[in-house]
Amino acid sequence: MNQIISQSPAATTLVAAGSEVTVVVSSGASSLSIPNVQGQTADAATQLLSAEPYVFAVTVVEETSTTVDKGRVTRTEPIIGSALPRGSSITVFVSGASTQVTVPLVEGLTETEARGALNAAGLIWEIKYQNVPTGDANDGRVISQSRQPDDLVDPGSRVVLVVGKVPSS
Repeated sequence: MNQIISQSPAATTLVAAGSEVTVVVSSGASSLSIPNVQGQTADAATQLLSAEPYVFAVTVVEETSTTVDKGRVTRTEPIIGSALPRGSSITVFVSGASTQVTVPLVEGLTETEARGALNAAGLIWEIKYQNVPTGDANDGRVISQSRQPDDLVDPGSRVVLVVGKVPSS
């Protein structure tokens, strides 16, 4: 890059002082292979890709990943190893927030309130009833839940609720 690759007149030709000489300067390779930046921080990858010899126009996009730490490069588009002309546009995908959800505290809520809270969190609920005496404060309320409140779980995980119920006489 920045090397003279040809000139006119030729190098050994005698010319008068002040004569015009035309030179062709290399702008580098016509295409460059995208280096492997997977696992690097977004800043490090952007710095490398936007500097010489690549001078790529870098766009950073966040995506969820369960295998790559938050803030680290998951992939590029075009893919790593692809040949691109110098200065081309490239997208760097960076791992964002976890895809997991927090289990809400539903103990003590009514069955309807607990179902609503679990639905809102993207979780599946299953109800098991436990007999309680007539007049018990737990009648119609969640006595226990199978997942601990504030645990991080995958969306769609099942939470079993034990709800108090006065038996039919």
